[in-house]
Amino acid sequence: LSTSFTTNHASVLKKYTNNVIICYDSDSAGINSSKKVINILLNMGFNVKLVLLPLGLDPDEYYQKYGPASLKDYIDNNIIPLFSWKNAAMNIA
Repeated sequence: LSTSFTTNHASVLKKYTNNVIICYDSDSAGINSSKKVINILLNMGFNVKLVLLPLGLDPDEYYQKYGPASLKDYIDNNIIPLFSWKNAAMNIA
């Protein structure tokens, strides 16, 4: 859960990768959570990318409805550059 994501979690993650794709809900709560996590990750030197799911679906719902292959495909084909996302997020959150 993004609300409980801390620098301690990021430190553990850093042992395994420098690259992270954030994929939270596309509603205002998901956008706000994404902002928090992105700031933590960027401050710790991660390469951060972002994917927004269709409005109304969280990652688990998308997975349950369409399956793991479809979720992977969606993520692979819908990565948003952070500078573009920040502009779009201003209109949602």
